[in-house]
Amino acid sequence: MNYLIYRRGLILALIISVTIANAQYKRSNLSFEIGINTVDVRVYTQDVKTLLADYFGSTEWMGNTAFYPSRFAVQKYLGNKITLQLAASINTIKTNVSIKDSDFRYYSLDLIVKKDLTRFFSDKKWFDPYLLGGIGTQTIDTASDAVFIGGFGFNIWVGEQYGVNFQTSYKHGFNTYGRDVFQHSISFVYDFSFFSQDRRKRVWNACF
Repeated sequence: MNYLIYRRGLILALIISVTIANAQYKRSNLSFEIGINTVDVRVYTQDVKTLLADYFGSTEWMGNTAFYPSRFAVQKYLGNKITLQLAASINTIKTNVSIKDSDFRYYSLDLIVKKDLTRFFSDKKWFDPYLLGGIGTQTIDTASDAVFIGGFGFNIWVGEQYGVNFQTSYKHGFNTYGRDVFQHSISFVYDFSFFSQDRRKRVWNACF
């Protein structure tokens, strides 16, 4: 049942993505991401040292990383250094509380707002950092939960339209029975600004 709900949500997200891309292709500031993700189920402790060790530790990464296209996102720049993103991801969790203690499917669908921090790095045009916050839904095995999302990330642009995105976020569940997680991802970014009206005119004039 949870898989069916997630599948429908993913299909809806893809439909919205395609609709936005077709409706907005004459404008710039629209981009698409596809990549991999890892899910680190949080250790519940009040000890800051243990919590930081859990966040930066890589013990769970091999079992909880989907090494295939497992994260998809479409985003639109709204102006004033604000970007709206819709992201969907899938994964398998092999480590929940202890190493290899589970074999759970993970699904998430997130609506995220990004705040651009490039003004602090104005001399590095290839580096595009940001803070993020939002809401979403996630399912671990059979337990579904709405979540608050907070985190940060950055793009490294290797061309005018192409780049690599690195993002890390913390997802805090609304329900007491849910599990909080850290989610990290690496994605390929494609900027649809190539299809902007001005650029299409320049290409047309250059060719003819």
